[in-house]
Amino acid sequence: MKGTFEMLKKLSTIPRRVQRSLKNDVNKIQPGIENIKSTSETTSETKSDPEKVLINGKWITRKTVAFDVEPVNPNTNYLYQPLFLSKNWPEKIPLSERVHGIWGYGLLFAPLSRLLKTIFMDFKIFGEHEQLQNAVSINPLKRRHKIFTVPNHIANIDDPTLISLLYKYPKCYFQSDHLPWSIAGHNILFVKKFHNWFFQQGRASPIMRGQGLYQPGFEFLLDRLKKERGFFMNIYSEGKVNMFREDIPLKWGLAKFLQDEVTIKSELDEISLEKYRAPTVRIIWHEGMCDFMSPFRKDDKRFPYFPDVSKHIFKGNRHEVSVNVGRALDFSLLIETMRKRREADSSLVEFVARSEHMYSEDEEAECEERQVVMDLVKMEMNIMKKATQMIHEERKSANLCKK
Repeated sequence: MKGTFEMLKKLSTIPRRVQRSLKNDVNKIQPGIENIKSTSETTSETKSDPEKVLINGKWITRKTVAFDVEPVNPNTNYLYQPLFLSKNWPEKIPLSERVHGIWGYGLLFAPLSRLLKTIFMDFKIFGEHEQLQNAVSINPLKRRHKIFTVPNHIANIDDPTLISLLYKYPKCYFQSDHLPWSIAGHNILFVKKFHNWFFQQGRASPIMRGQGLYQPGFEFLLDRLKKERGFFMNIYSEGKVNMFREDIPLKWGLAKFLQDEVTIKSELDEISLEKYRAPTVRIIWHEGMCDFMSPFRKDDKRFPYFPDVSKHIFKGNRHEVSVNVGRALDFSLLIETMRKRREADSSLVEFVARSEHMYSEDEEAECEERQVVMDLVKMEMNIMKKATQMIHEERKSANLCKK
């Protein structure tokens, strides 16, 4: 635990030059900001300004935070530590490679998350949680379909917390192959040798941001997709902690998995095809996790990232956390239809590149599929966002009335 806190502290250190710059920018933006709490008129005016955000009790421009606060370890085009997740593993990964994931989630993350939930969070789950939970509980070697979950990313702890709380304990946590594969930034969790080993054993694969879909960590997961009939993946399509709740374009990783799955299906024989079931995609939207642990650093504190323990069960005012599990979506027919359409007329490709990369004709066709899939995922995420925010606000209002 001590090593974990030291890692979080190091990852959260801002250079003195950046701290001075932030301080100067704040003074320019709003003179007398120290008295913001006592000046109600200034506070209401600043709240209405969408270009400013409250960080550590100070209103700072989004631009300042976005450009000046950077991770300690820069994003590179190479991995800091070797990738030992192997493509040579069979469908059932050897026990020697799974045992650490068992104690990591079974004895550490899952019990700790449940303890924090009980004491500090009024944690409620809505939507089709039972259906997802039952599907994940099935032995992956016997499950006939693959599962993809796509949560929103608003806090540093939402990934381990959601994985630790959504599924049946202890069954799914002492058999780590029930848990999802995930991806994470190589310059965040995989810099040191121990951290690299620890998180890879926890079914996380390092990804180099900006290096596209063809890189070692992603190719390993595509290999698991081919080998595991009950493949389970939790993927944050926003690609980062969206601390400002911005409407950002989604990454294409999920669509690439779905494309490859359609290709796998096309190569099945008749007997296997009769037993085949298409993969399901579920959006999971949550609200309130960032109130328990803010994604913003508190650099004047010993631990820059630390949960807000001022609300707890003994005061009767825990943090409201609302999780909404969406319906099961199937994109297989869409991708198959697009491919059949191109077979009939190869000119029926409508793709507008979102970068200066030069695409070949085959790449444009693949990119069109990915863009269409992710546009639909984005629409579903927006629907889930509105529904969950409404539920969350109703819960907060109800709790206020009780007080």
